[in-house]
Amino acid sequence: MKIAATAVIMTAALIAVLQSGSSIDRAVPAYAKVSGNDQKYKTLTCKVCIPATGATAQVMALEPYYVRVEQPDGRVWLLDHHERKLILVNPAKKTAKIIRSIKKEPSDIYDTLKGFKNTSKLSGKQIGRRQIGQKQAIGFRVAKENGGDEVFVWLDPQTRLPIRIESLATNQQGQIQAEMIYSDIVFDVELDESLFELDLAGYEVEEVDSGCVDARLNIRY
Repeated sequence: MKIAATAVIMTAALIAVLQSGSSIDRAVPAYAKVSGNDQKYKTLTCKVCIPATGATAQVMALEPYYVRVEQPDGRVWLLDHHERKLILVNPAKKTAKIIRSIKKEPSDIYDTLKGFKNTSKLSGKQIGRRQIGQKQAIGFRVAKENGGDEVFVWLDPQTRLPIRIESLATNQQGQIQAEMIYSDIVFDVELDESLFELDLAGYEVEEVDSGCVDARLNIRY
């Protein structure tokens, strides 16, 4: 179960979004009407923080179709799994960038985070308990894979689902520090489908049709 590696890919993807202060600017309705899809949705909400910058984003997932990230400055990032495109929106500037034909994209964030529930498959060890909100969460350290980053997972003692995940990395000084923190993780919540249908009327839109986003979503336009 290569759960640590998957978490690293997701971490890199969100870091790219949160740190991209460039002209990420208009979008289109995600892909037809969300309500027109027959498949049952898997929903997830959480907050994602990059300690190095202090930036915290709100993440909402309506899998297997969309992931929406709302940045502190009001910009919105929407990943459309079905059409394999990434939509970057700047409401303040009324601009947007649509990146189509993504070569590879992050794994389903719902399944990836929920996968931490099965601690018997985690190649890590329990690191004790910690008060998170109203819960005494149970912590696990996930073993590194091929020299990859470490991940600390804190589980709800009742549901055994993760409520906080800390991805650690080694900085240039050789110090281990938190690279990204997923907090307030809640599975199977009600989400307004309109959040995943972007109205770009009146926006200035730029489209990139080539697959310029790799597996770690390093945006290179």
